[in-house]
Amino acid sequence: MLPPNTRTEAVFLKPHAPFKLAAFNVRTFMQVGQQIGLAMSLENFNIDVCCLSETRIQDSGEVLQIHSPSVASKRLFYVRLSRDPVASSSGLAGVGVALSARSEAVLIDWIPINGRLCAPDRLQPGCNQG
Repeated sequence: MLPPNTRTEAVFLKPHAPFKLAAFNVRTFMQVGQQIGLAMSLENFNIDVCCLSETRIQDSGEVLQIHSPSVASKRLFYVRLSRDPVASSSGLAGVGVALSARSEAVLIDWIPINGRLCAPDRLQPGCNQG
């Protein structure tokens, strides 16, 4: 419950543009074609945050930058993975999140909990900027 003197509208995220959330089961991220396909889907549906399941990939410790091969495309997406070294070395699936540049800009840190769970640690103050 909020203190009585707190303005409710100042507390909740109020984006200036529509915010779209999605979830995809990507199965594998080892082939470039899969990464391009995901980028094209995210761009076509104008997705800001996409939860990814079963993200098999060689190096899960890095933030991947993916974009559509379209010449007209200017959107870049950042894919953050759970970074479980045991799971990735054995070829097991993990989880991840694909973020639009707008969403990536408000994320300060990332907490890899295990191969099946990860979460944002902190968001920038004033993350309601569109």
